Amino acid sequence: MSRRWLFLGIASLLAGITASAANPAHAFCVANSSKVKIHAQSLSASGFEGDIAPNGHLCCTGKNCVNKKAKRARVLVVTGYVPVTKKKGRPGWKAECRAKVKMDEWVEVKGSLKKISCKTKKPIPNGWRKK
Repeated sequence: MSRRWLFLGIASLLAGITASAANPAHAFCVANSSKVKIHAQSLSASGFEGDIAPNGHLCCTGKNCVNKKAKRARVLVVTGYVPVTKKKGRPGWKAECRAKVKMDEWVEVKGSLKKISCKTKKPIPNGWRKK
């Protein structure tokens, strides 16, 4: 009887590993190594947009994160982001950088409010792909 439970336990573990490995294959991340808040947005994947605090990161883990034909996502990162609102008028930002990122890569953003740089790296660090 204990062999049966051992077999079921191992089978469950393997199924969990296989299921968790399928989703991260579509991931890319943006990490903020600057001293200011940044705003990241994919220009090629809908739904990936957000603010990232210093020393934070944001990942896109959906199936549409990377353009299937180009096998890359185009990412825009800005500092001092002002979104469009009726009260504030036009959007704006202080500095920007752009990167083309493949699946399982991440973009490191460095700099200050008035000047930033984007550098693509791989692989994505462990634990970042969690939603």
